[in-house]
Amino acid sequence: MGKSLIKLIKKPKKPVRKVVAKRLEVHTGVTLAEVVEYFEGCDFSQVEATLVYGYGEGDDIDFTCCHPQTDEELETDMGIFRIAKERYDTWYAANSELIDREVQRRKDVAKVRKDKYNLAEKIRLQNRILKLNKRLRDAEKGRHS
Repeated sequence: MGKSLIKLIKKPKKPVRKVVAKRLEVHTGVTLAEVVEYFEGCDFSQVEATLVYGYGEGDDIDFTCCHPQTDEELETDMGIFRIAKERYDTWYAANSELIDREVQRRKDVAKVRKDKYNLAEKIRLQNRILKLNKRLRDAEKGRHS
């Protein structure tokens, strides 16, 4: 089918504000101060507590706090995106003709592969029809004998 003309690079995706989840499993002996320290900076109205039964080994409490990504974290992701986007744009501008040819080559290869599969499927179905027709003719001969 041929060797590729150029290695294609995916266009970077613009980041979106993520939801960050912080989890803590609390066993016997953990103080409330330790829990508060772990979730420092979280809004405690968003902390969810779930009782996990230990079946004789002592119960645990799982704390989960989900909050949106901070502006600073999102800005860090945006900075990384801007650098990647700039690299991609530069690469694309320098290689646009070669990229277009490679995309067309891949489409042609996919079309040939699909046509080859469809031809093989058509031949398989024709053979199946021939076998069924032969069985039908043999059954007709058996009835008339």
